[in-house]
Amino acid sequence: MPYHLTKSLDLLREEFKKLNSPQAVAALLEVDYKRLIYHLHKVPPSKRYTVFTIPKKSGAARQITAPISPLKILQKKLSFILSSVVDSKHSVHGFVRGRSIRTNSRVHAGKKYVFTIDLENFFPSINFGRVRGLFMAPPFKFNAETATILAQICTFENSLPQGAPTSPVVSNILCRKMDQQLSRLARNYKCDYTRYADDITFSTAKETFPKSIAFTLPDSKEPHCGDELSRIISDSGFTINAKKVRLIERCRQQKVTGLVSNEFPNVDRRFIRQIRAMLHAAQKFGFTAAEKDFHARYYNKLLKPGGKKPSFKKVLKGKIDFVGMVRGKLDRLYLKLIRKLQLLDETLVRAVPSEAWINEIKAALFVIDVHKPAEKPGVPTIEQGTGFLLKGIGLVTCAHVINERIGKLEVYQGADPSKLYDVDVSIEDLDADIAVLTIHGFTGPQLLQGDDGIVREDTEVILAGYPGYARGHSGTIGRGRVVGTNLHFDKKRMLIDAVIFPGNSGGPVLNNERRVIGIAAKGDGGQNSIVPISAIKEAMIRSR
Repeated sequence: MPYHLTKSLDLLREEFKKLNSPQAVAALLEVDYKRLIYHLHKVPPSKRYTVFTIPKKSGAARQITAPISPLKILQKKLSFILSSVVDSKHSVHGFVRGRSIRTNSRVHAGKKYVFTIDLENFFPSINFGRVRGLFMAPPFKFNAETATILAQICTFENSLPQGAPTSPVVSNILCRKMDQQLSRLARNYKCDYTRYADDITFSTAKETFPKSIAFTLPDSKEPHCGDELSRIISDSGFTINAKKVRLIERCRQQKVTGLVSNEFPNVDRRFIRQIRAMLHAAQKFGFTAAEKDFHARYYNKLLKPGGKKPSFKKVLKGKIDFVGMVRGKLDRLYLKLIRKLQLLDETLVRAVPSEAWINEIKAALFVIDVHKPAEKPGVPTIEQGTGFLLKGIGLVTCAHVINERIGKLEVYQGADPSKLYDVDVSIEDLDADIAVLTIHGFTGPQLLQGDDGIVREDTEVILAGYPGYARGHSGTIGRGRVVGTNLHFDKKRMLIDAVIFPGNSGGPVLNNERRVIGIAAKGDGGQNSIVPISAIKEAMIRSR
C-alpha cells in the first residue's frame, strides 16, 4: 500500500465529491478494495489499534487508541482529503494548519472577562452513527454504503478514537453547525468565541458578562453556563464538563488553552522557572546526572507499551522551543534561554539570531522627510516615513509617504542625519501604495526579497523602521505575527499584530529568514496592514 497519495489535489477533490460506492472509496485512497475490507473487518481489533494511556496535567490518565500502520496510512490519506475539501471556520483553532493554541489565545488577549468550558468525553461521544450521518448529510450527501465505509475507516468500537489521524478533522466538520451557532451567540452579546478541540472560550471587553452565556449566583462565586449556551451544546450532542467551567476577570490570571492571555499570549511563569531549573541542573551536574534525576522524578512509570524514557536534552530543547513558538523567536527571554542551552551543547541549537543581522537590517533603512502643503498659513508641515534598500529594486517606501510633496525629498540614515542623499522618484503607485526611489551616492547593505505567497496566519515577522524619529534614534526592530488579510481599495493586504506607529510607514516587514515579505502601511481602522512585497512587480509593470 503506498504511503502517500499520488494524484493531484484537484483530482482528489473531484473524485471525493463523486464518491458513490465502497469501491470508489478504495480507489480514492489508492488501495485495493479487498485489502481495504481486510483491514477494516478481517484483522482482529487488537491488531488494528494499540491502546495505552498517558498522564494528564491533573494526574488522571488519558486513553489513546492509536491505529496500526496499514489503517493509519488509510486514515492519514482520508484526513488529508477531508482537510482539503472542507474549510475550517474562523473560530476553530485546533487541528487547523496555520493555527495553534497561540492563535486561539490571542483572540481573547486583553479582555475584561474570559469564560472557558470543556466538552466532556469529546471524541468518545462522537459515535459511528453520528459520523455516518455526517457523510450522508450536506455538503457530502453520500449514499448509505459510501457513508458507512467512510465511517468505518474513522471509528473504532462505536466512537472516534483519540489517536487516529482522522478524528481531529472529522470532529471539526461535525462541529461546524455548533461553531456557527456559538459564533452567532457571541456576536449577539459583543463577545469573541473560539474552539480548540473540546476547549471552548468566550471573552468580552464589556463591563458585565452576558448571562445568556455565563453567570454567577449572588451567594456563590461558582460560574454556571447560561441557558442559550447550554441549549446549543446539548442540541449539538455534547455535554459540558461541570468541573471545567471558569469565568475569570482581568484582575486574575486568565488562561486560554494553557497560555496566559491577560495582555498577550504567554507561557506561565512556573514553566519558565522549570526551564531555568533544568538548565541549572545540566550546568552544575552535567546532562547525564540531570537526566537520571529527571527520570526518577517524572518518569517512574512507563504508561505506553514498549515506551522509552525521553531524552532530558530533547525535553529541555522542546520546552525552550515552545517558549519561542509562543513568544516569538526574536523574544529576549527566548533568546536568553536558547543561548544558555547552546553554551551547554552547541549540537542542540542551530544558529541563534545575533546583533550582527539586526545591525544589517538597520543599515539598509532610511528616514524620509517630506515637506507638504502647510495646514496653517506660515507653518511648514514636515512628515516622516521610512524607506529601505531592496536588492535589484531600489529605495522602497509607501506612495502615501511621498505623496503631495513640495520640493525635494530629504533622505538620510538615522545614524547620520546630516548626510542627505539625492533621490529620483522612479515609481509612485498610489493604488498599490508603493513608491520606488533611485538613490545616488550610497553603497551599503541591501535587503533581499522574500516570498509573501507562502506566508500564513501566525507567521512570525520582523517590523523595522523609524517611528517618531528624532536625532540620535537608531531605528527600531520589532516582532509580531501575521493575524489575517483584508482588502484596501480592492488590493490585498496582510494584517500583523505589531503596531505600525507614525513614521514607520514604508518600512520593511521581514520573515525569520530576514527576507522582505511586505511594506508597513498606515493602519486601516486601527488595523496594522502591510503591502505584500509581490505588489512591487505589478507596480513596476504598470509604470512602464
